[in-house]
Amino acid sequence: MGGTDDRRGSYTNFLARVQAEDNPRESIQDLPHHHSLILRPTENIDFPAHFQTVRLRAISNEMYRLVYDHLRHLWQLEEHIYSDVAMCGGGVAFTGEVKSYAYLHFYKTRYGAATRHRGFKARFAYIDGRLPVQIEYLFLISQKRRREGRDPLTTTIAIVRRFQKNGYIPDFPWDAW
Repeated sequence: MGGTDDRRGSYTNFLARVQAEDNPRESIQDLPHHHSLILRPTENIDFPAHFQTVRLRAISNEMYRLVYDHLRHLWQLEEHIYSDVAMCGGGVAFTGEVKSYAYLHFYKTRYGAATRHRGFKARFAYIDGRLPVQIEYLFLISQKRRREGRDPLTTTIAIVRRFQKNGYIPDFPWDAW
């Protein structure tokens, strides 16, 4: 199982609806170079036992900044989060260490990351009403809190690359005339 043939984008469509109900402004953010950051709740997601711990700055500083900005906005009412290079107190530093998964199962449907061998076959999905994307990374982020004894803040993030329409190819063959 994998790909998009048998699921018709159900994962992203369902999660977009869930996120829109919770907070319509946070369903999807556009990223440079036609990437999108999609936040998702962690319930109903089955993660495999194997993952890689990745530092976002090792991927790129832009990736770290994007995820950091989003987490700071997402958790602003829960905890003050500051960058790992900032010299400030009164909060928790986001080090950029995340768990990167090759794939995950959402309602028994497999979704994979294009950057990992085991997730490559299930890397395509749909977002925003059938917009095709390629899933680049699947991250599970868990942020410790300042006060001991409180559960960590946790979220799942998918980094996706939107497909670009080629401006030279006509929509239909008869549009070329």
